[in-house]
Amino acid sequence: MTVRLQKRNYINLTPGSDRYVLTLKMFEVTIQNSPIIRLTEYALPVMNQLASDSKQSCQIGVHSFSHIVIIAQVDAPHRHTFPVRPGIKVDLLDSVSGLVLIAFSNKEHQNL
Repeated sequence: MTVRLQKRNYINLTPGSDRYVLTLKMFEVTIQNSPIIRLTEYALPVMNQLASDSKQSCQIGVHSFSHIVIIAQVDAPHRHTFPVRPGIKVDLLDSVSGLVLIAFSNKEHQNL
C-alpha cells in the first residue's frame, strides 16, 4: 500500500528517516473535486440574502456522525455578530443547526 501511495505521490519519505509524510496531492484532489466548494458557491448568495433579511448570521452545517461540521458562514449585517468558524465540529445536540437537521430527518435517523 505505501509503495503505491508513494508512486502516486500521495506520500513521500522524510529525508534522512524511514518515516512517511503526506504530500499536498490529496489536498489538491480535494480542492478540485469538492462538493462542499460547489455547495458553498451556490449557497453563499442565498445565505447573504438570508443574513441581510433576518439581520442574523447564517451557517451551513453538514452532519458527520454525532457532530455537525460548519462548512460556510455569513456574518450578520450589523456590528454585533456571533461568527462561527468554518471547519469547526460541534456536537449535534449542542447546536441549533444540529437540532434543525434532527428535526427534519426521518424517525430512523432521529434515533441514532
